Amino acid sequence: MSTECKRQKHVHNQSPSKTSSPQLWEQMWEARPDIESSPPSAIYKCPVQLWWNDPSGEEVLCHIMQDNTYDVTFDDLPTIWPSQQVDDNTDSSETLVANTAKLSCGHTFHPTALALHFVNMDMRCPVCREGNKAALNVECLPIEIRSSIMSKKEKLQAPELRSSDDIRQVMTALELHIHLRGPSNPETVNANSSVTSLRSVLHSRI
Repeated sequence: MSTECKRQKHVHNQSPSKTSSPQLWEQMWEARPDIESSPPSAIYKCPVQLWWNDPSGEEVLCHIMQDNTYDVTFDDLPTIWPSQQVDDNTDSSETLVANTAKLSCGHTFHPTALALHFVNMDMRCPVCREGNKAALNVECLPIEIRSSIMSKKEKLQAPELRSSDDIRQVMTALELHIHLRGPSNPETVNANSSVTSLRSVLHSRI
């Protein structure tokens, strides 16, 4: 398959403010609490470094989408990751945006792709598996992102799958990638039919 077929052209639905220079900041993403076994103090917290990267800067690979973070687009998820940073000295806030995220292990991703992976799977790095087996608590994400992440999660849920955990996780990861990428030719290919075909093939092999 050619590179042109696999990649979608990058079109921002929002651009960083021309008056604000790119900044690096950190968000703390928290695991979904396990009420039965974990006191609040034991909730896993994952520091995520965020910044805006553009084609004039360094190429940074999203290890989920296998593309430069500034080239990543989604079928029905936001490309821009927002954050409200409050200046304690002036009591004013500034809206920052990002398209690049780095975990403490050093691996880089588009923040939207990483968040959806954390919500659907667990909070382990998709590359080296460093992290925690708990899923991400969507409530700790920016409010502008939550509804789209949850809507995507609902679409990815497959209640009919009752295979072993390993098989279910593999299928979920493959479906996640298909939905994030979207069809290579939106006019002739339906993403949902691709997922249905994928399930059929995997079930027949199982």
